[in-house]
Amino acid sequence: MEQRGDEQRDDQHGRQQNTQAGECNRQPQHPGPAVNDDDLLADARHVDGVTVLATRVEGLDEKGMREMVDRVRDRIKSGVVVLGAANGERALLVAGVTKDLTGRYHAGNIIKQLAPLVGGGGGGRPDFAQAGGKDPARLDEALAAAYDLLGAGSH
Repeated sequence: MEQRGDEQRDDQHGRQQNTQAGECNRQPQHPGPAVNDDDLLADARHVDGVTVLATRVEGLDEKGMREMVDRVRDRIKSGVVVLGAANGERALLVAGVTKDLTGRYHAGNIIKQLAPLVGGGGGGRPDFAQAGGKDPARLDEALAAAYDLLGAGSH
């Protein structure tokens, strides 16, 4: 039993170390220096009077993308954030809408309209939603469509 406890302890502490050292096959859960919130915010646009950021990020898994959407949404104060990433053969899309705009834009509906572009589906709450798809090659197309979708006032 002692050995099992040591293995668990090593796994709990070693997982993050292995990820940081690049020894783990999974994508890091938390954004590293390559993903900077300020760099992302520089790509934000104003569409129909609303701050909108729809961009691709690299090196994040689903949890890392959710956390980044939350951080960016908090920083823009009022707006819509849509992030996309290719994770192996899968495309990931995550959307967040600030609370003041959930009456106008619904993150779940935004994702439901973008997900088919990457060969998938998804949904969620008015303020947060996510989707997965099997066509990461069309990720940039889906992110570009987010600006059109939001500019048209669709929700």
